[in-house]
Amino acid sequence: MYDCHCILKHSSPCDVFISSKYQDIKSLPLSATVDTSSVRRKVQLNYLRPDLQIVPIRGNIDTRILKSNIGECDGVVLAEAGLIRINRCDVIKEVLDPKIMLSAVGQGAIGVQCRANDYNIIEKIKVLNCHKSYVCIMAERSFLRTINGSCDTPLAALAQYVDNDTVYMSCMLSSEKNMVFSNCYFKECDAEKSGIDIGNELIDKLSKHY
Repeated sequence: MYDCHCILKHSSPCDVFISSKYQDIKSLPLSATVDTSSVRRKVQLNYLRPDLQIVPIRGNIDTRILKSNIGECDGVVLAEAGLIRINRCDVIKEVLDPKIMLSAVGQGAIGVQCRANDYNIIEKIKVLNCHKSYVCIMAERSFLRTINGSCDTPLAALAQYVDNDTVYMSCMLSSEKNMVFSNCYFKECDAEKSGIDIGNELIDKLSKHY
């Protein structure tokens, strides 16, 4: 059995908009095409701009940038962290505020996994761990487990510190017809419990919309 015992210092959790023709999502014309294969991004884009045509896209980051540059679509939404890591921030037209495009669980984070009982390795990788990043990701993953979510589940979560030991987390869960949100503040010692609580709250909220 494997477990994640180390999270490196968190990169940006934000999504970004890239386009060869438009400066931001607001400037897209009616019924413009935006490429993304993320169900999380799709439901939030449709919530923000119901007129947009959301089209699946495949390929690595460079391939997706190329499709935008040659005009195969009006824009593409990608993770900012990925562009930072391949040094392609030059293509970013707009960094999307998490208030309008909430992040995927663990977006921008790099985790180190090892066998759960390999105590020698666990001790060695502790020096790489960023404590605050670890707490935030554990809260987000706890929410994900409670929802029993997968890559096909339209959900989002972002936990961030607001002071030395207080964390603020926003979460979203969607069905085909409805989208529900919730948020909470918690102390870092309650990270996993808070993920469970907010997950159960959103499951209950969404069930009442059916």
